[in-house]
Amino acid sequence: MKSPQPSCPLLAPISLFLLAFLILPGQAESSPSKPGPAPTAISLTELIAAAQKSNPELQALRSRASAHRSRADAAGYWGDPTIGGNYFLEPIETRLGAQKGNLQITQPIPFPGKLSAKSEQLRQKSLASQHMAEDLRQKLILEIKGLFYQAYVVKRRLGFIKAEQEFLSNLAQVALAGVKVGRNAQQDVTLATLETTLLRETEQELASKLRSLQTSLLNTAHLDLSQKVAFPEKMTIDLSLITNDDGWRTLLAHAIKHHPKLMAARADMASADAGVQYAKRQALPDLKASVSWIQIEERNPPVDNGENKDAWAVGAGIAVPLWWGKYNAATEASLADKKTADFALAATIKQLESDLADLWQQAMTSKELITLYQKSVLPQAEQILSANQSAYQQGTVSFDRVITDFRRLLNLQIKLFKEEARFMTLIARLERASAKELASKEATP
Repeated sequence: MKSPQPSCPLLAPISLFLLAFLILPGQAESSPSKPGPAPTAISLTELIAAAQKSNPELQALRSRASAHRSRADAAGYWGDPTIGGNYFLEPIETRLGAQKGNLQITQPIPFPGKLSAKSEQLRQKSLASQHMAEDLRQKLILEIKGLFYQAYVVKRRLGFIKAEQEFLSNLAQVALAGVKVGRNAQQDVTLATLETTLLRETEQELASKLRSLQTSLLNTAHLDLSQKVAFPEKMTIDLSLITNDDGWRTLLAHAIKHHPKLMAARADMASADAGVQYAKRQALPDLKASVSWIQIEERNPPVDNGENKDAWAVGAGIAVPLWWGKYNAATEASLADKKTADFALAATIKQLESDLADLWQQAMTSKELITLYQKSVLPQAEQILSANQSAYQQGTVSFDRVITDFRRLLNLQIKLFKEEARFMTLIARLERASAKELASKEATP
């Protein structure tokens, strides 16, 4: 059955002109008449390196670790000796002669093991800060990869805009040819023009979103916002990284040994244990050793029987820990810190186990969806669109049917891009949760 004739013969060429007007400006904008030297774009690897170098929070954690390490070194030294003296305004008479003054040097000597326990406590705190800095570094990598993969999806979607515009332009030409012979309706050309307009709107929205994501990437990496980010044409996706249902258990075993959060928790435990030892040794007495020189006034006339010679004395003292309450309280506080560190370690292991199992299952589902789209859904959708496009040229199917097939294929392609980005993000999250770099690598742009 033939479609009704158009009411106005001028509408067809006008619609085609509008369609060309909508498509050609976008192509002209993408092809400048005087191409200049392309600015150097920043790759994913360079973004990660810049973030690790410039992130202030990461630098603060590294500085904190350095501070604890220096304090640990300082804590291992004895206290400074004290020097004191007296000058007697009225000399004190003794058998040897009158004392005019004295000079004394005193050195505190801490109980053995006390300083080493304090130094070990601070050294473990330094290690904990180092591990937390490593955990933050891995978090930054995950954040940048997540933003990069989102931007990659948008970039790929933008790359298909031109092909979709050409498809709609060819379809409009077919519709216009059908209108001229009375096989198609004028509304077919109008609908193609509308679809092109919507495609232009989508292009502008995607370009705006890509600029926003690039700004977020450069901000996160602490780079100049005027720089550009390089995206590969296609990223390598290794679906074989996700195999059996229990593969996450291997990652968990690696995480228990190497995850920076767990290593920081173990360092906190060791620091708390050293703190307990230090608190217990606080109740043990410190010693003091001293050497004194006593000046004796010479007698007149001098004598040579051992009198009138300066005297020397050595002394020792001990600090008596009488107030046991404060020492007991300090020990109890340190024991509580150790229990807190024990619970924190157990909770972190449990959380990592839960995260790895969940991420692994999500990655398996994502892998199945990608495989389904690549091997079944998209090829079938392309075949249906191609068949109906040919049928439309023969006048056996409606224009609406071709547009519906076109939209379905477009949406399926977008879903595949998003699922690929989701899979790569899940791999990055698995890497962070397991503290193990997997085989997924950035493709060369």
